[in-house]
Amino acid sequence: LHHDLVIYTIVDEKIRQAIELQSKETGVETLDIIGPTIESFTKFFNKAPNQKPGLLYEVNEEYYKRMEAMEFTLSNDNGHDLSTLNDADIILLGVSRTSKTPLAVYLSQSGYKVVNIPLTLNQELPKELLEIDQRKVIALTIQEDALIKIRKKRLDYNKEAQLEKDYHKSDYVKQEIEWSQKIYSEHERWPVFDVTNKTLEEISSEIKKLITMRKTNLDKQSR
Repeated sequence: LHHDLVIYTIVDEKIRQAIELQSKETGVETLDIIGPTIESFTKFFNKAPNQKPGLLYEVNEEYYKRMEAMEFTLSNDNGHDLSTLNDADIILLGVSRTSKTPLAVYLSQSGYKVVNIPLTLNQELPKELLEIDQRKVIALTIQEDALIKIRKKRLDYNKEAQLEKDYHKSDYVKQEIEWSQKIYSEHERWPVFDVTNKTLEEISSEIKKLITMRKTNLDKQSR
């Protein structure tokens, strides 16, 4: 008589069956934790599982690519190092509070290396920006009322922003948006995305569709 108990979580059905057979032959009691759950899911979804352990935590080339992209993006936030522009897959431009940083981080999770560069009213564009492949540049804009609302909200909890006296004022915001639109119009190769009332998922999806379309066209031209 055995007083042992073997508890196991094996996803491979053949191994589970072998354990069950050994249990009956040896009299050792076993408890299959995951088997019944897998069977229930199989019936519910009407689809057989892969029966491969560790799929959720599998580390592959795609995983390392995403991690590298996220590290690159975080270290190049707000145009801190323009020497890396050639290494970027996407360069985001926009005035303050046009979702550049969160959008950059979101895109990096899909494996894109992103640099975001802030546009400041009446300041010249960095010369490094004009020297790289202009197809990498994505311009962001936003409607005036939405930007004012976002900036006012930021002022409520950010003391540094409070020092910027004109930061949220209608005249200044209007001037800033019009100036950025003029900059964009001078660079026809820059697609402009309006982020007003859009989620990161929506904007990211639009940008990725553009990138995919461009890649497809380039592949066709190279044939």
